[in-house]
Amino acid sequence: AFQSLPPRLQQLLRATERPFVRITASRPDAPLPPAASRFGGVGYLPLGTTIPSGPDGDLRLLAQINFAEVNRAVGRVPELPERGVLQIFIDPTDDVYGLDFGEPFPSTDGRYQVRFLPDDAAPIDQQLCARAAQYAANDEHEMPVHHELALRFAAASAGITTADATAPSDLVPDGDIHALLRNFAGAE
Repeated sequence: AFQSLPPRLQQLLRATERPFVRITASRPDAPLPPAASRFGGVGYLPLGTTIPSGPDGDLRLLAQINFAEVNRAVGRVPELPERGVLQIFIDPTDDVYGLDFGEPFPSTDGRYQVRFLPDDAAPIDQQLCARAAQYAANDEHEMPVHHELALRFAAASAGITTADATAPSDLVPDGDIHALLRNFAGAE
């Protein structure tokens, strides 16, 4: 498919190619260890932590990324921590899961929480995990992820796309990535 693109567009894609970490999700064959990377589920709740809460009760785990797993899978990524667990919790009672169109970050109304736990091997709070599991099992609210999914990571790379909000200004001086791609595609 790449070879069928106009040569100038191929040139642009090669010039803007950047590495990224591809995430693939699948249903696990067995229960995941608490600190394992996942979408949904209970997640890593070590002693001394809490289940984040919002205005309508406990938030639910949307995603958990264990950086040791990422670095093992793709090699050391200098922009990421070597280890630790990043967690994103959302409010399952909110139709847009905490999205605030006027103020995207940080959450001012407590409908989502992002937290980083530097130690991925601390003892687990079993009571807290049981409470989170019970809440998830009895939850009548729709979550974006209906089942716990295990995550796998792979190194990949890609050139600029029309969805790239971080296009280099020397390539896209007026910020119109669509016009740039049309010009490159049509110019020979």
